[in-house]
Amino acid sequence: MAGDKPERFQSVTQIEGIADRAIREGQERGEFDDLPGHGLPIPDLDTERPAGWWATRWIEAEKQRVTAEELRMQQRSERNRAVHLSDVGELRAVLESLNKTIAKHNRASTRPDHHVEPVDIHDAIAVWYRLRRAKQQPRSRWGLSSR
Repeated sequence: MAGDKPERFQSVTQIEGIADRAIREGQERGEFDDLPGHGLPIPDLDTERPAGWWATRWIEAEKQRVTAEELRMQQRSERNRAVHLSDVGELRAVLESLNKTIAKHNRASTRPDHHVEPVDIHDAIAVWYRLRRAKQQPRSRWGLSSR
């Protein structure tokens, strides 16, 4: 019929009813019982904030997210560059500098999902030595180790 709505188009009241039912069923199952902050007052509820405070907070969180992603990309880049470094001291200096930058970011980060794991320098050096040894092994004509 021309006046019937397709099933995927539901009225706002139908959607509200579905949401209310899902919340009520979740409460009955106890899914909301152990939430962090349960029974505590909302922090800073009575604090007066300037207009647009939420936008400022969101922008800061986005800056931290972008910085975290840039640091993860820098980790991958340094890992690829490390193979070509000729000195373990140079490798250590590069990774220590990167870890200082990561630590500074992590101290300023307000969200755990923006935390960046520092580079394990000892593990990176061990990998660097393994790659150096593999690179220096003599190869046969077919690319196989001569050992």
